[in-house]
Amino acid sequence: MNKRVKKEAEYSKIIVDDVKPHKYKEGRMSAQIRQIVTKTSKYPGADGSSDKQDALYSTEDFGEEKNEFTNTQKRVVWIDVPNNSSIESVQNWLDNKYPEGTIYQIMSYHIIDCITDGQINMIENPNSELTLEK
Repeated sequence: MNKRVKKEAEYSKIIVDDVKPHKYKEGRMSAQIRQIVTKTSKYPGADGSSDKQDALYSTEDFGEEKNEFTNTQKRVVWIDVPNNSSIESVQNWLDNKYPEGTIYQIMSYHIIDCITDGQINMIENPNSELTLEK
């Protein structure tokens, strides 16, 4: 990639949207949290150079403006939290423990890169007994 391409990322504070009893796990609750990620890429205008030769003229000599592209993502994830948690208690916990926390996005062509060890175990042992009854 061209050294003159500049990339910046801005991460909002993680916000707790909702806390409710976990649908499948007894004795815990589930919190929905989100974060807004804004990525900006700035590309130079016309360029007479390449990786094989230097330019005779500068980018400014061509009179073209730089290009700027912005992409905004809303990342949402659900995390397990202790019973009797509230939106406020989870938000306070996140603010104190992870004030600059980041929700990461995994991108892969291979599903195995995106699932947990527990999910892999269920795939490899499909005869495991599961029940949703209490």
